[in-house]
Amino acid sequence: ISLTLMRLLELKVFEDEIPAAQLFEFVRQYNVTENYDLTYINNSTWSRTFEKIKEKLGLSKLGNVYLSKKDMDLLFQTELDY
Repeated sequence: ISLTLMRLLELKVFEDEIPAAQLFEFVRQYNVTENYDLTYINNSTWSRTFEKIKEKLGLSKLGNVYLSKKDMDLLFQTELDY
């Protein structure tokens, strides 16, 4: 099922601009740590895939080092139009 979902993301959402292998790598490497005060620290490293996803989905806060609870909620509520 996960492979099917990744292929749908690759073809429909990212219009074959980002291969499924790069999407898998992004998911594996995207890491956020929750702090005691309900803020978050983004531990991810920048990559071309990271930047493409950020631009394509309009997620300007995806690369922020410090994220609030509201920022995280917005990231999870992102709709994938295709």
